[in-house]
Amino acid sequence: MAGSRWRTTAPGRARVRTGAGMRAWPARLSAATLRMPGRLIIAPPDPRTHDPTVAEDILAGFFVFAGKVVHAQGRSPFEMTPPSAQWENLLNGFGWLRHLRVAENPLARTNARALISDFLRLRRNNADPAWAPAVTARRLLSWISASPYLLEGADLGFYRRFMRAIGQHARHLLVGIRGGFPVEERFLPAIALCAVSLSSDARPRLMRLAKRALATEIRRCILEDGGHISRSPRAMVDLLLDLLPLRHLFLAKNEDPPELLQSTLARGLPLLRLLRLGDGTLGLFHGMGYMPADALAIVFRYEHVSAEPLLSAPTSGYERLASGTTALLMDVGGPPPFAFSRFAHASALAFEFSDGPWRVVVNCGAPITGTSAAREAARHTAAHSTLVVSDTSSCHFETRNARSELGAAIIDRPTPPKVLREEGEAGTRLTAMHHGYARRFGLLHERGLALSPDGRIVHGLDALVDADPKRPAGAVPFALRFHLHPSVRTTIEPVESAVRLDLPSGASWRFEVAGQRPVVEESIFYAAPDGAGRTQQIVIEAQSSVTREIAWRFTRIKEAEGPRPASGAARQGE
Repeated sequence: MAGSRWRTTAPGRARVRTGAGMRAWPARLSAATLRMPGRLIIAPPDPRTHDPTVAEDILAGFFVFAGKVVHAQGRSPFEMTPPSAQWENLLNGFGWLRHLRVAENPLARTNARALISDFLRLRRNNADPAWAPAVTARRLLSWISASPYLLEGADLGFYRRFMRAIGQHARHLLVGIRGGFPVEERFLPAIALCAVSLSSDARPRLMRLAKRALATEIRRCILEDGGHISRSPRAMVDLLLDLLPLRHLFLAKNEDPPELLQSTLARGLPLLRLLRLGDGTLGLFHGMGYMPADALAIVFRYEHVSAEPLLSAPTSGYERLASGTTALLMDVGGPPPFAFSRFAHASALAFEFSDGPWRVVVNCGAPITGTSAAREAARHTAAHSTLVVSDTSSCHFETRNARSELGAAIIDRPTPPKVLREEGEAGTRLTAMHHGYARRFGLLHERGLALSPDGRIVHGLDALVDADPKRPAGAVPFALRFHLHPSVRTTIEPVESAVRLDLPSGASWRFEVAGQRPVVEESIFYAAPDGAGRTQQIVIEAQSSVTREIAWRFTRIKEAEGPRPASGAARQGE
């Protein structure tokens, strides 16, 4: 086909420099540098949405975070035993203050001050989980953003305690960024330091150090095509929701935002648009689970849509196909660096596709709540729509402590896949090959995906190739898995060895596979708004000694009821 090109994709640098950018820092922070602001001047906006019902729960003593409920029963929530580490982090992060700010109850402001006073009284020990880098940074950002609400009408004692706490938080982050925090946990603290220096009467020296730290983290974590080094769509959304208010603060201080900040916003938004499927949500790759639509709507409100939509993100490792009302995403990247891999998935060559506003083939997604065992299971290759050799993941996870809330890091980094994208009159075709099974089984997995110009047919070809032609691999079982969205209804067509897929729109697709008999099995979908739920998957099992190549296709056999948009690309970009 015309217009082809081969390239190797990799999620960022080959290694993460733990001291990147730190040589420019002073060897010793002086007392003048550590002298923190005495008053706040500007409050950054909080772009995240507010929910008055959350405020009502808090005022009634119910603290509902990460799927867990704690009834304080007249006590401070900071005195209660946390039901999970996630719940504890969200409580200590104070992001819920934004809900109290919109409550019409006159007691909400008093309650907010009392909760902050409780925290300052009970969480003084820096060894406490409440002082973890991300939690501390989130709390500082939340307090600064809510400061006009908190300080209006406050007594002098609370004002002094609050400002003293702002200084203590900034000092803790400044010292930690200088080398005490792990490299993967420095970005949000750098943002928080910039925010406090811009929002207050802080000394210029603090502003210079904060801007230097921000530039270091942008260079470390943001890839050339705008993605995050972890390859997580969720990480990029969360990051943009924190960087957008920072840009507002620079402009409010009559300062030009740093060029690195501007370029991060300019590159990150098109990348997220590439990762959107027809229902407006992002592909379920590398830690992405359920995300409220309003979070994405807020982010995209700041984007100036370009005439040429991004279809290829080679550094982040994602490719997009879009024709008619069909949109398809494919993971063509390798694992991220060790330090940023604790939420990464073994999803080599996995894909998802949607028809109009309805998802068809998906990955299982990452659970937001639940046990650590469930979160780890969702990271394995079998939880993705790709080929699985001997029920083994395509990358090797470290052995981890079952009690730890931290995910297992990926300890081997196979050679990043090679990708061929071909454009022609017959449509667009992607071909990629990964080496995740080469060391253990002597096999390479090659996948080809093609989308017809009208978007009605998705062709696929999966093949296993000997990693070393001189040493053929032995007999190995493998399976192709196609996880389906819970809204898809399946019907086996025994005569044709096919599976009919009916969508809520009235459209129907047929899945067919050459020389094999597909079966429908149970699966689990973690990305639903109400938590994990049952769904189905199409599975084709085979032996490498019998066949090394399986061809399959999805064909739309019935159109959706009602009018359909003329262009799927336009629909995705709304």
